[in-house]
Amino acid sequence: PATRAPSPVTVRVCFLSPSDGGDRKGSRAEGRTGGGKEETINMAEQPKRETISEKEFRAEEAERKIRFDAILARIKGGESEEVDFSTCSVGPDRARVIAEVLMKDAKVTKLDLYDNQIGDEGLKTLASMVASNATLRVINLKWNGLGKLNEVGGPDNDSGVEAFAAALKINKTVEQINLEWNQIWEDGRKSLAALRSKTRYINCDDGLPNSGYSVF
Repeated sequence: PATRAPSPVTVRVCFLSPSDGGDRKGSRAEGRTGGGKEETINMAEQPKRETISEKEFRAEEAERKIRFDAILARIKGGESEEVDFSTCSVGPDRARVIAEVLMKDAKVTKLDLYDNQIGDEGLKTLASMVASNATLRVINLKWNGLGKLNEVGGPDNDSGVEAFAAALKINKTVEQINLEWNQIWEDGRKSLAALRSKTRYINCDDGLPNSGYSVF
């Protein structure tokens, strides 16, 4: 059966005038308002208050944005060879910003994007940068929501990983890639396995028991 939406909660509030302050006890006992003002307030129409967790989340996101902008500024200023964007809420949109900056950079050798949920779209954006970058040597993409599952739990596609692998074929400097804790399936793993060499190390351990895949 259909559930009925709860009715708005309404309360009646009596505002006593200053002259009634000394007679509150007697007024309450006799059921009088003491000449004060009475209003009806619909609580459903009152502004929603943020919970402590919501406030903390907003504060953390603001802090991450400040850290992201600061790191980006250091790259643009040519001040960093190793950049750490870990847990910066990068996502696909900020991944695009990073790619655009690193396309013009000639100094950064290590890019750490641990725990940023850039997803396949973000990885495709980074792939276009990797194909032309000539300084990066280490890229950490651990725990970034790469690879997908379809509704029944089987492999969907590895388009982001395949695009990244294609870029690595062109790139001549990247030596180490960490892709741990991502759901990379057979097609993506085959693309990465084809890049194995004595000078290139790719870690693709998803941390799942009996997955059959670990380190290339």
